[in-house]
Amino acid sequence: MKPFLLAAPLLLLAACGTPDPAKTLTPAQKLAIVDHIDTTDQRVAQMDKLLQSLSGKFKEPQDTIAEYTSRAEDVLREKGVVTDNLEILGNMDGLKADAAAMSTYKDAITMYLMIRTK
Repeated sequence: MKPFLLAAPLLLLAACGTPDPAKTLTPAQKLAIVDHIDTTDQRVAQMDKLLQSLSGKFKEPQDTIAEYTSRAEDVLREKGVVTDNLEILGNMDGLKADAAAMSTYKDAITMYLMIRTK
């Protein structure tokens, strides 16, 4: 009986635990980690601004935009194109707002990939 009483508080603490660090990172910080950039680097703030802008243009969550951007970087790297997430975000943010409103970010980034890999 005593081992259970001693283990119960430990189990309770383990169940509550600390939050998963990956879940507490912003989408910009996650992209920075993928690009091997320190999460306190000034480029993270630039990525955050671009994600906010793109989220407004495409009416999609920043997490979704970050995910598709990261996947696009992977595809470009596999095709031998040297780039990073910040560059891709900047290029995508250059789209006119009305063009962005006519498509999803997924469609737009797919078109971007087709252009960059020709």
